[in-house]
Amino acid sequence: MALGGSNAAAPAGTGSTPGNAASAGPATTGAPQGLDLSSVAACTTAPADGVELVCSCAPDARTGSVWGTGPFTGDSDICTAARFTGAIGAEGGVVRLTGLPGQSAYEGGTANGVTTRSWGGYGRSFVVEPVGAPAGGPAEAQIQTAAGSDLEQCSRLPPGVDSYACSCQANAAEAKGSVWGADPFTTDSSICAAALLTGYISAGQPASVRVLRIQGLEKYTGTTQNGVTSNSWGRYGSSFVFDWNQ
Repeated sequence: MALGGSNAAAPAGTGSTPGNAASAGPATTGAPQGLDLSSVAACTTAPADGVELVCSCAPDARTGSVWGTGPFTGDSDICTAARFTGAIGAEGGVVRLTGLPGQSAYEGGTANGVTTRSWGGYGRSFVVEPVGAPAGGPAEAQIQTAAGSDLEQCSRLPPGVDSYACSCQANAAEAKGSVWGADPFTTDSSICAAALLTGYISAGQPASVRVLRIQGLEKYTGTTQNGVTSNSWGRYGSSFVFDWNQ
């Protein structure tokens, strides 16, 4: 089903990055408690590769065309993509965008009442995630780890970072983050889902993790362990593993 009308222009470009038609991001709705939607710039244009951006979607944000299921083509409508992933609901909300390289193919899907289209190669991509914050706090959520220190909540390995420490919440097992590989993982895989898969953390327990960037592989093989299923993929530019010595 075409979003935004049958005359929506189709994208064109080249590149490669993992994608998964079954992926649907963490389900959350609305603006984070204590964060005024009107104080955050509206989502308009996806960021460039390696750039992160926080923006907002109004409750009455228009429905536009989307290609892919996450990553999405760089010209996909951001707020419609956010509704597809569950990052926001009909009432809008604040999201975090991460620019990624293009991929050679994007597969469409249907989730949360939104249908996206399939497409071939495109030059740039993005993923969209919810932003949470404690009341009166900053947009970037912080959680208390079992060790008693405050660390940033894990999402994906930030661009240009070779060693990264972050925290997974006790309900990390419920997060719907996509994972490619079975250790090593592609660097755009969900860190907490990957940690659960490997047994690095346990379901139901908050924990801090440390990941290390390593070289990319020619092939990543998916698997199912500890209630988490990862996807297979071909060549990718960089990987991460967990630091079991921390």
